[in-house]
Amino acid sequence: MEFFKNENNELPKLQWYKDCKPLLLDNIHFSGVKDRLIVMNVAEKHRGNYTCRASHTYLGKQYPITRVIGFITLEENKPTRPVIVSPANETMEVDLGSQIQLICNVTGQLSDIAYWKWNGSVIDEDDPVLGEDYYSVENPANKRRSTLITVLNISEIESRFYKHPFTCFAKNTHGIDAAYIQLIYPVTNFQKHMIGICVTLTVIIVCSVFIYKIFKIDIVLWYRDSCYDFLPIKASDGKTYDAYILYPKTVGEGSASDCDIFVFKLLPEVLEKQCGYKLFIYGRDDYVGEDIVEVINEKKKKK
Repeated sequence: MEFFKNENNELPKLQWYKDCKPLLLDNIHFSGVKDRLIVMNVAEKHRGNYTCRASHTYLGKQYPITRVIGFITLEENKPTRPVIVSPANETMEVDLGSQIQLICNVTGQLSDIAYWKWNGSVIDEDDPVLGEDYYSVENPANKRRSTLITVLNISEIESRFYKHPFTCFAKNTHGIDAAYIQLIYPVTNFQKHMIGICVTLTVIIVCSVFIYKIFKIDIVLWYRDSCYDFLPIKASDGKTYDAYILYPKTVGEGSASDCDIFVFKLLPEVLEKQCGYKLFIYGRDDYVGEDIVEVINEKKKKK
């Protein structure tokens, strides 16, 4: 613009445009000083084409002057260290002898390094149990925000792995980040066991009640027959007999009548053997020659 100074050595007056629209020089966002445009607090929104326009008089004739300047914003290149997204200093329940993978997810540049260590040592390439795999995904919009993934393959969990945590490290020339995973034995889920016990007991109780309702009489009789001799002697109520049976005897000799069969066979079979009652049967439990009246009165008192 020095070439277009007038006879008073003054620069021509400039008008600035951004993307073909007049630009307001408010000294807040933009400021004009002589032939320069000053952009305050440069941001992505300031990207575009800036045009300066002026007029120059030569030999009494005015000529327009235009110049276009392309303005490109660049992200500030601050040195940053890689950041571990996961793990986040956590614990993991694993079964002894199982096979698992531990994943270290890192955000950084593709040139950054991410690796696992256990008990203060890096993973040996020849380790028969531990092995590492490396993956990377580039972020086209921001190469400093790419993803690095390091997978630690554990073919078999050994008891020694519960003693020290597995630590993932991510580093570059600007810094280092670290995070660990501590393996622990699985915690027993008592709730499942309690539910199983309650369900089992409920089924047993329901089945027992159902069986007792159907076979109640058979169970009582079986109990009397099987366990009567082992039961403790109960307190006596002072009675020798539970019942006294008197019946009319058959006159004459010969085969036993139906009444005799009922009294001497059926009643003892059911009431004494099955039900446990003590019976006094006249004609079976009295003595020969005893007076029938005295026997009856005496036995009734014991009944």
